[in-house]
Amino acid sequence: MTVIPDPRGGHVWIYGVDGGGNPVKVLVDAEGHLQVEAVSVALPTGAATEASQSTMITALQLIDDLRNALASVATDDIRVAPGTNPLTVQAVGSDKLFAFEDTVAKKASNTNLSAGTNNLTIGTVPTGKVWVITNIVQYVVGTAPTKQGIFAYIDGDFYDLAGRAGAVDPNVMSWTGWLVLGPDDYAWVQVIGATAGDDLYARMVGFVMDAPS
Repeated sequence: MTVIPDPRGGHVWIYGVDGGGNPVKVLVDAEGHLQVEAVSVALPTGAATEASQSTMITALQLIDDLRNALASVATDDIRVAPGTNPLTVQAVGSDKLFAFEDTVAKKASNTNLSAGTNNLTIGTVPTGKVWVITNIVQYVVGTAPTKQGIFAYIDGDFYDLAGRAGAVDPNVMSWTGWLVLGPDDYAWVQVIGATAGDDLYARMVGFVMDAPS
């Protein structure tokens, strides 16, 4: 840059020199601010380029498409919250997952058996729930009956779970497995050839889950 005296007196003008060696006035705006044109500016390390932004936009669009697809199905509800229970996943309908809600611990008794055959129901599943039963026990206090059995009533039909014949001491029998009982279903025990006045007890354990809607 070259400073050339102003022949009109006292002032100077600032000129630049072009590629041909000719003086050129420095450009300013209406307020006298110096105007500079950047012909080439190198990006700092890690700066985002148009290409990298396009890649990011494409990835975000895939996430948005997935969110819209899940929302359109409207059968799954995923809630995430901080605290002692950080993640709750709930699925309904045909995609219902077996989930623990509470324990099942039911008991029943008949402390004055009739002579002969006696049945004892162990709880009935309420509407909107499913019981997953893992163990049922029955025992007689008194004389061993002729037969003992454990059964389930499911959707209007009766199912044999366990049984034994003959007077056996101790008078205890049990069933262990995986029994799914829906609303209005129940388990029950039976003794045949009981002695009048004896006692019959039954216990059932498992867990509760919401019934599929």
